Amino acid sequence: MVAELKEQGVFEAPGTRRDDTSPGSLRKLSGILFQPTATFQEINKQPAWLLALLAATLVRFAETLLFFHPLKSPLGFLLTFVISAIPSFFVVLTCSGVFILALYLCGAETSFGRVFAVLAHTFFVYSLAIGVLRGLMLCVSADAASIDFQNPIASNLGFLLDAHEHLALQYLASSVDLIVFYHLYLIGLGLSMVAGKMSRRSAMALAVGIWALYVGVTFAIKAMVA
Repeated sequence: MVAELKEQGVFEAPGTRRDDTSPGSLRKLSGILFQPTATFQEINKQPAWLLALLAATLVRFAETLLFFHPLKSPLGFLLTFVISAIPSFFVVLTCSGVFILALYLCGAETSFGRVFAVLAHTFFVYSLAIGVLRGLMLCVSADAASIDFQNPIASNLGFLLDAHEHLALQYLASSVDLIVFYHLYLIGLGLSMVAGKMSRRSAMALAVGIWALYVGVTFAIKAMVA
């Protein structure tokens, strides 16, 4: 598996890939917001991921500085950035592993590098959307402590339930989220562009199915713990 990842460029050092910081990568970063279909077609040809993952990390880093006010020393800034970067990378890496396995089981033809690049760009969109909405709520709210960090604009119904009294149900309600649905749409669209022998409908169904399985398992665990 590691050899395959290296061969596809997932673990190459920054700057060793021609398209990691090229104008094409910058175009993908803006294009994923406004022209996702064309951008995923470019990703299929040149699966760069570094800039998208770095941009998502910077968004989360800015959120941490804005909401939690960590240490202002150079070491504090560095630690905050590392804490923001490591989860981002492993979330994309883990999800890529799950999706590439599911795609192979479905008979689709693609590579880990392409799937990783798709998920890095969709993760950037999700991080940016959540970060911007949280920032806007912070600007218009008189009390920052009143902002629901997990659900800043009530895009899901989780706010109707108390997590302390209904842990599992509150999680289930918060999972049915408009932003998450758009994220799933982008994942399905991206997978359909980079996976041969898979239609857009099948890719969308795969993305929703894996999400539903994750939500169902997490719901069951929370229901047993509550």
